[in-house]
Amino acid sequence: MTATHYSSVYATGANNNTFGRSFASELLKLRHRTLSLNVIVFAILLIGAPSASAFFSRSEAEGFALSVQDAVGGFQLYLLLAIIIGTLAVTGEYASNTMRTTVLATPRRLVGLLAKVLAVALYTALATIAIITVAFLIIFIIAGGNSSLDGNDVLILVTLLGLNVLTAVMATGLGYILRSTAGGISMMIAFIFLLPLVTLIFAKFDTFRYYVPPNLPLVLMDTALQANQGMPVSDDMLVYPPLVAFLIFGGYTLIVTVLGYLRYEKSDV
Repeated sequence: MTATHYSSVYATGANNNTFGRSFASELLKLRHRTLSLNVIVFAILLIGAPSASAFFSRSEAEGFALSVQDAVGGFQLYLLLAIIIGTLAVTGEYASNTMRTTVLATPRRLVGLLAKVLAVALYTALATIAIITVAFLIIFIIAGGNSSLDGNDVLILVTLLGLNVLTAVMATGLGYILRSTAGGISMMIAFIFLLPLVTLIFAKFDTFRYYVPPNLPLVLMDTALQANQGMPVSDDMLVYPPLVAFLIFGGYTLIVTVLGYLRYEKSDV
């Protein structure tokens, strides 16, 4: 269906809705109740679980210290949070039928999409940083001021933040494609978490086993984080450097976002 391009007083002239105004508007939209409640629930889980684990670990072992695993261990929960943020940022508007208002306010759809993507990226980054900071502060206190963090661990934390932001942006792009909250979240979960299980069926084929598993989203993220949680790495499997794995996952995000833009640009709202 061909998209209907509306015109409004905000399209041109002194009332032109600039990118800055669109970005500020998209940030305000992310303050809605459903999304805030989800962030609070995930924050409680991501702060409470490692803090409780740290409390009991300290009582059972001497020399307990804050480590990067206190964040990386909950990485999949961070990804779920990012998926929910990115999906709801778009599908919430379609569900409440306010996307037409957004298009009237920002007729240039590429500008509107970029503003939303940037707002989602910033919101996700700030939420992730806040959760990690509070969790680390509590664990640091429980550990009696002991920390084993080093320069490489800081790089891993930055990578975790970047992957979380990319996941949220990918979910935003998929939200524009599917326009369904349940569909968007389910598809993202299947793509990231379930795809490695499905591909195990074909693992007996040497060429498939060498090239495909290393390019799966969860394996790429584990590689970027210098971890091996998504799928065991064997000698007959292609292994990427962490930076290359991060960039490939970023490429997936770019592809989904471009497809989301094409769907948004060419379809009516």
